[in-house]
Amino acid sequence: MRLAAAIATSVGLCLCLIGWLDSALFGSTVGGVITVWGGLLLAAGIAASVVLMRRKQMTVSTLLIVFLGTLPFAGFGGFLWWQIQLSKERSAACEAGSVDACLSYGVRKVRRGEVEAGLPRLRRACTLGSAEGCFMAGGLAPKATGVEWLAKACDLGDPRGCARAAQLLRTGDGVTSDPARGCLLARRGCATGSAEACAEANYCGGETCVISSTAE
Repeated sequence: MRLAAAIATSVGLCLCLIGWLDSALFGSTVGGVITVWGGLLLAAGIAASVVLMRRKQMTVSTLLIVFLGTLPFAGFGGFLWWQIQLSKERSAACEAGSVDACLSYGVRKVRRGEVEAGLPRLRRACTLGSAEGCFMAGGLAPKATGVEWLAKACDLGDPRGCARAAQLLRTGDGVTSDPARGCLLARRGCATGSAEACAEANYCGGETCVISSTAE
């Protein structure tokens, strides 16, 4: 009983903190659920501890020792639960058409080394209008297909996509060489003030491309 009370208190506290952080940083519904469960466990743990101490079956020092001993495990378990539930929520929101959910889910998977799981979400974010999703998808996909995602990033206003797609099209590195198209993309990116795109556009010949003062 004493161990259960201390564990409930530590788990409840950890879940409340995780839920609060989620609400502050992500604002997902998962954070609210975790906070509710954490609050219930914390209240139950504190109530049980008070009863045990009144019956002289537990002292404050005993509660503190067990609480501190179980706190790291409770925090780690709560964090894993939050990550699993957050991933499920983001995945469902992505399928429903949320650009932010697709992008955050894809980025999280890629950062964990799960590129095959994250790339489809980044592509979906791209098709939903995310220039960042297009650029990341283009960088992770094979060059033959990635160049098209990079070009789409350029179309959506990301000059990094313009510069990278132009470079691939100019050099024919893993893609069908198309210098003319590459020049169009490079000049489009340069017009936004991208030094990288301007440098790529200078391979096209003719007037040297420079960053205009109005683009800065």
